[in-house]
Amino acid sequence: MKNDMEDIELAGKIYWNDGTLSLKAKGVMGYLLFSRAKGGCVAKSRLLCASRDGSKSTMSAVNELIRRGYVRRCQGRRNGKFLEAIFIPVDMNTLPVEAYDEQPGN
Repeated sequence: MKNDMEDIELAGKIYWNDGTLSLKAKGVMGYLLFSRAKGGCVAKSRLLCASRDGSKSTMSAVNELIRRGYVRRCQGRRNGKFLEAIFIPVDMNTLPVEAYDEQPGN
């Protein structure tokens, strides 16, 4: 459990200081880190139910996190049909060095 908390604290320091992220994206990242299920992933339906924001608004924040490299989107297939998308926060140790730098104006 200690390692999980250390990872969450490190993630918080990195994404929270990223001046390129919107506050909405930072909130979604916080949700992904603090309320994720065992195994480290959150299903799209669970994420959408967690807020009164609409699907487009929430997904724009998720896509922002994906573009910056904080989150991965995974979606499997079964019998030729797509399964529900899940979102996985990346291992903070694999982020590029520039993600650790505090952004100007923070």
